[in-house]
Amino acid sequence: MKSKKRLTLIVLTIMAMIACLIGAVACGGGKDADVIDMYILPQNETLVDSDFSLPKTIGADGAVAVTWTSSNTDAIAIEDGGEEYTAKVTLQAEVTPVTLTIAAGKAKKDFTVRVDALNVFTFINHFTFAQEKTSVTKDFDLVTSTSFAGQSATIAWSVSDDASKSYIEVQNGTKVHITPDYDLVDVKIDAKFTYNGDSVTQSYTFSVSPEFDPLQKVNRMYSQADYPLEISGYIVHAYEVSESYGN
Repeated sequence: MKSKKRLTLIVLTIMAMIACLIGAVACGGGKDADVIDMYILPQNETLVDSDFSLPKTIGADGAVAVTWTSSNTDAIAIEDGGEEYTAKVTLQAEVTPVTLTIAAGKAKKDFTVRVDALNVFTFINHFTFAQEKTSVTKDFDLVTSTSFAGQSATIAWSVSDDASKSYIEVQNGTKVHITPDYDLVDVKIDAKFTYNGDSVTQSYTFSVSPEFDPLQKVNRMYSQADYPLEISGYIVHAYEVSESYGN
């Protein structure tokens, strides 16, 4: 009788230990699931047109290691970037939704990221006109193409604003010749971007200014400030250095 009770006690103890072990594993899995569920991808439900980073660990102090998968590797490919994953974005012919899945063990969560279409507006949005909103005193060169995501768009330059034509002229499509006035003048130049048969014109503004020498700059400063002063020059005397003066 005693042996049966002892055997029963041993069996119950073993079952309790197994239950605790299973519970510990379940609790660990639940923790991962909670961390995964709380994670928010900044690019979720947004339109992307360039690469972005994905974490390898999340949660407090990076306690949970995660992996990522993409539903469309032609649009977004997941690459190992060292400390983080890199989502390599390839623009498509049209806007393309891609599901990115984060996982830790059996816990998973999906995000939807929309990959932008490569079109003429893409090139305009990523182009920088170096002279925009600056003051120009000399002629400058123009670029006739721009590249993005391994593709190129052409740029044709012109001046359509009548007021600007008195101060700037596009020569051979590759250079801007300026004719400055005494005062600073705002002008506008047009850039016609063409890609895959589609064309869109974007205007840029800058200022044309004469190139003043230092004396003219001082006179201009005082004249604009309404000071009754005009500086016409400086007088500099040079003396021969003599040891008799102790210098």
